[in-house]
Order: sequence, then C-alpha cells, then structure tokens
Amino acid sequence: LLLARGQPPANPPIPLVGRQPPANPKWGAYAASVSPDLNGSASTVIIAVGDEVLSGHTLDTNSNLLARAVFAAGYPARRIEVVADDRDAIAAAVQHACSERGVRRIVVSGGIGPTPDDLTFEAVGNALGRPVRLHAAAFQHIQQLVQRMHDAGWIDSAEASPANRRSA
Repeated sequence: LLLARGQPPANPPIPLVGRQPPANPKWGAYAASVSPDLNGSASTVIIAVGDEVLSGHTLDTNSNLLARAVFAAGYPARRIEVVADDRDAIAAAVQHACSERGVRRIVVSGGIGPTPDDLTFEAVGNALGRPVRLHAAAFQHIQQLVQRMHDAGWIDSAEASPANRRSA
C-alpha cells in the first residue's frame, strides 16, 4: 500500500556523476546523492507488517527494496518501522506517520494476503477513517488466477474464497 500526499520534491536527488562524495566515510556516496533539503520535506515512512519479521523467522527484504526505490524517486526514507499483525498497531503506525511533518509518502508492506492474520487493508482503512472497498479489477484478476489453478488441478474449487476476496 502506498499512501501519498503533496507534490514531488522541489529538489530532486542530485546525481553523483561528476561529484566527489563528502569526506565523512559514514555517509559516503549516500550523502552526496541526497537532495540538499534533508529536513524531511519530501520523505517517506516505510511500515513493515508481520509477526514473522518481529520474531526473526523472516528477513525483511521488502523494506530494503522499498527504501532503495523511494530514495531513487526522490523521497528518501525517514524511517522504517516494523509492527505486529495487529489492527491497532498497524493503525497507530499509519496515524503516527500521517502526523509527521514533511512525510509525503507512507508505504505499508506485508499483511495483505489471504490468511487470517493479514489485517493491513482493514487497519489502514481504520487509521484513515475510510472504508475498505472491493477493487473490481483486482478481484477479477484473482478470480482468473484461481480458475487457472483449478484448471491445472492445484486446487479443488474454481471459486475465489472469502479470504481471496479480502485481498482485492
């Protein structure tokens, strides 16, 4: 899920081409390629959802990928937060990110599958005070996938389950 507000940054990232990175090895090429406006006026908060991440059973590679993508798009990540598969924890993280000055993008990763612990859609809707609605095109795509899996003999029914429907 990507929540966006505001306009693109006034100062897009400065390419490193033809420039020398600063002397501080702690920041290196990273600092040389970031927009000079580091006061958070065009930043991103990444929220990773999952008990499996918090327990150490799953390595959170999504946040790394997302941080690189938003950095390249000119919205460097301000922070990455990991929260449990819990409606209140997810909603609180989204509300906190929405209240932060200068945050223009909020990316929520995880908890959007068909299993009972996947609560992200509902929690984000609650956090924003908006209802969660079925996305017809997404549901049609899910129905087509289910039909193909049924035709291949992988599943017994060609009907999309209520859990699959929640993912649309």
